[in-house]
Amino acid sequence: MAICARTIAQKRRWKNIEEFYFAGLLSDIGKLALEKLLRSMVFSLGDWQSASFLEIERSYFGIDHAMLGAEMARRWRLPEGLVAVIAHHHNPAAAGPYQAQAYAVHVGDSIMMMLGIGIGRDGLQYALDERAVAALNLTEAEQEELVSAVMDQIELAEMLITLPGSA
Repeated sequence: MAICARTIAQKRRWKNIEEFYFAGLLSDIGKLALEKLLRSMVFSLGDWQSASFLEIERSYFGIDHAMLGAEMARRWRLPEGLVAVIAHHHNPAAAGPYQAQAYAVHVGDSIMMMLGIGIGRDGLQYALDERAVAALNLTEAEQEELVSAVMDQIELAEMLITLPGSA
């Protein structure tokens, strides 16, 4: 998500490019806080086969990872824009003056899911949100470039963490 958000900001020549990257890095911080609780609960729930993680989070905890992550960011006294992006990365239109960052992170999240990275119970149900594509004015070629950039970064990361002789 961070790579996509930064790449979009670079292509648009927006200021504060690294803020887009940082927003992408922290957007799912609330998942870490909920992960252990969800791990023990979710997989025994056959009734939730078609539910998204957001629905499960809200049903069981009354809060989802985006809301929890935003509250964590507030308590850490992170900038207002970062809090807004974390809170609204699944609904970027609600991010007020920080919509561009939220849309960029949202597109990054969708691309990661489309590539099968970070997939949960909701599986491969993801596609680029047309509102996000329109809000960011992404051409089809730019969308393909984003997917390619993410794949390149994933390959690089895999090369860096693979030790010689461990294959």
